[in-house]
Amino acid sequence: MTFKSKLDLLHTLDAEINSQLLMLEELKTAAAKTTPVMHFAPSGHGGNSRSMESLAVKIADMSKDINAKTDEFVDLKRELIDTISAIPDPRYRNVLLLRGIQGLSWKETAKKMHFSFAHVRELWKDAILAVEKPKAFENQHNSATISNNQHVENGVIT
Repeated sequence: MTFKSKLDLLHTLDAEINSQLLMLEELKTAAAKTTPVMHFAPSGHGGNSRSMESLAVKIADMSKDINAKTDEFVDLKRELIDTISAIPDPRYRNVLLLRGIQGLSWKETAKKMHFSFAHVRELWKDAILAVEKPKAFENQHNSATISNNQHVENGVIT
């Protein structure tokens, strides 16, 4: 799985967890509105208790599913942050954390980084390439030699 697809999975898991949490709250609200009624009729006629039991089972199952997804989310997020932390260029780390992990928009990311929207998009592309294909990325950026051992670094010939 590529780094980018892992980021996509992270956001999908986050959305699924949030959606399930909303559904869980609805189930809990429904359960709170359901009051058990004592029936003195023979068993099998207590429809309300079955409905209450059914809600309790649904709540327990959904809670278990949410916990499993949350564990997967936390593990994946830790893996992505560890990968990002190993990137030497702080600009790449920042764009991956802000856009990829925190889920900020391009505009918000650009504002926080004090760069133009276009520059942030280029940083993003380079950062993804640096993570997914580090050797190809190094070769591409090390070949930015101008002449007489001059190099371009951050748009400046050194």
